[in-house]
Order: sequence, then C-alpha cells, then structure tokens
Amino acid sequence: MNVFRHELRQRFKSILVWLAVMAVFIAAAMVKYDTFRGGGKVVNELLNSFPSTLKAVFGMSGLDLTSISGYIGVTYIFIAVMAAIFAGMLGSNAVAREETGRTVEFLYPKPVSRWTVLAQKLLVVGIGIAAMTVTIYATLLVVTAPYNIDSTTHAALVNFSLAALYI
Repeated sequence: MNVFRHELRQRFKSILVWLAVMAVFIAAAMVKYDTFRGGGKVVNELLNSFPSTLKAVFGMSGLDLTSISGYIGVTYIFIAVMAAIFAGMLGSNAVAREETGRTVEFLYPKPVSRWTVLAQKLLVVGIGIAAMTVTIYATLLVVTAPYNIDSTTHAALVNFSLAALYI
C-alpha cells in the first residue's frame, strides 16, 4: 500500500484545489438563481424566445429557470465540463507521472509489479472522483437549503451528482 499512500500524498493538494473551485463555482452560480426566480414569467418568456437549436445546444430546452432543478440543469453543463476535465487530468496524470513524479525511483528497491502500481494509482483516481461526486452533492445541498427543496428536487440533485460520477 506504499504506492497508494505515495500517490495520494502527491495528489492531495491538487484534488482539494479542484474540489474547492467546483464548490465555489456551484455556489456562485446559485447566487444568480434569486434573479431568475424573481423574474419568473419574464425569464421563461425570454427563454422561450430563443431558437430551439440554441436551447438544445445549451441544454435549456424543457427546463424552467424559475425552479431550482431547472436552473441547476442549465448550469450543470458547466459543472459537467469541469468534472470531465478533472477526471481526465487525474487519469492521465496517474499514468504519465510515473517517471516525472518520481514514482519510478520510489519503486526501484521494491518488488512491485507494474499492474499493482497501476491498480493503486487508479484507486487514488477513484477516490478523487468519489470525492468530487460527494463535493458536488454536498455543495448542491448547502446552496439549495434556503429554498426548502422538496423530494422531487432532491432526487434531481442526486441525479446531477451521479451524472458527475458517470462523467
């Protein structure tokens, strides 16, 4: 398990920074929700005036911006892009940093197979992705708490968080 701890120690700060940035982005996006909720009918009329292709490209078709789940559904495309970049960087760095991250020097005196090293590195990646999913879910719960969400909206928040895990 030395490889696992070594990799976790190396990636800990970068994972925390990514998670903090994602949480701040979600909180900042939710600050704008009061404006959309206050606008109500005007906001939905403005959204309906957009061409259907534009709404489809930005994932806004069929969503009500005055509801929490609709607003998060629209902003979720940005969260999904951040999650994809985060996961891609974690995965690529897990394999590419073997020489640049001094993992090779760490492993020279130890009889560990390459597959064991890769499995332990991917375990660290899995922990980072699980932490991202939990962070997204917890942040969504915290920022939507003042709006007294119902069970349907809570189910949508769970689905948004699980979608990040699948990404």
